Amino acid sequence: RDEVYTLGTNTWSTSAPQYIATQLQLIQSLPVAKSAALALGLSPASLADRLMAAGYTGNAGSGSASDGFPEELRWRLALLGLDVIESQEALLDSLKDMEPEHVVRGMISVAPIGETNLVSISAQGGDPVAVAAVANAVADAYVETNLQRKIATTADATRWLAQAGGISSFWVTE
Repeated sequence: RDEVYTLGTNTWSTSAPQYIATQLQLIQSLPVAKSAALALGLSPASLADRLMAAGYTGNAGSGSASDGFPEELRWRLALLGLDVIESQEALLDSLKDMEPEHVVRGMISVAPIGETNLVSISAQGGDPVAVAAVANAVADAYVETNLQRKIATTADATRWLAQAGGISSFWVTE
């Protein structure tokens, strides 16, 4: 599944090859993948809670433990490769060492689109709905991470200017 996103406005700084290369790396970074995994509900603690709430203990050898779970839990387990485990206990054990951000990061690829500020974020996997959710979650996490970085940079610059006497202190907010 491919999704297309813009990297910003067309100015020298955002159209420079170094800027585009940096943004491609940021989109594929572990912090962005971790934010995406959390947004998708893939944290081990969240999944363990959902498994316990489902109250299902396995199929007594007639399939995977996830067969009896609600769809919203099954696709998450499938995404993490845990849908073939045969008991709830084994699923819970597997979740202990699970790092879903690495799974998300391994599913995505990012490529620039021609001579533009657009990128294609692709995710690979078996379930089209799940991989679309991954691509969208990565894009959303990148946008949010970028926004938070810009807000922090602006706040730091504003504080510095206020301390240097360049602007009134009423501009400084926490």
